[in-house]
Amino acid sequence: MVLPPDQIKITFGKIYKAGILAAPFRIGLASFSRLMAFLDFAEKEHKAAAPFDHYYIMTMGVLLERQGKGIGKKLMAKALETQNKNNVSFYQSFGFKVVSDKEFQKGGLHNWGMLRQKG
Repeated sequence: MVLPPDQIKITFGKIYKAGILAAPFRIGLASFSRLMAFLDFAEKEHKAAAPFDHYYIMTMGVLLERQGKGIGKKLMAKALETQNKNNVSFYQSFGFKVVSDKEFQKGGLHNWGMLRQKG
């Protein structure tokens, strides 16, 4: 999911359209609570690292059996974050720089916010 500069703010309407409201029933209330806490954490990190207009890759993924075939390269845009350390060097190979590198204390996740400047 790529968000343009004028639509980066996560709103209730976007959460509803994405189907996240059904998540408590699918993953359980405790997992949903951790997810929402992490989304809040990631949004604050994002705002601090990139307070200017930019495109934001909120979600990107390639099926495991399709990885290594150039699909991720075709999906690359301007700004993203990952919770998988192995992805950091992949994104850096496209000119992304780590601008936020923090541990999310409540869920044991680590978050790397990355940015690629124009030009």
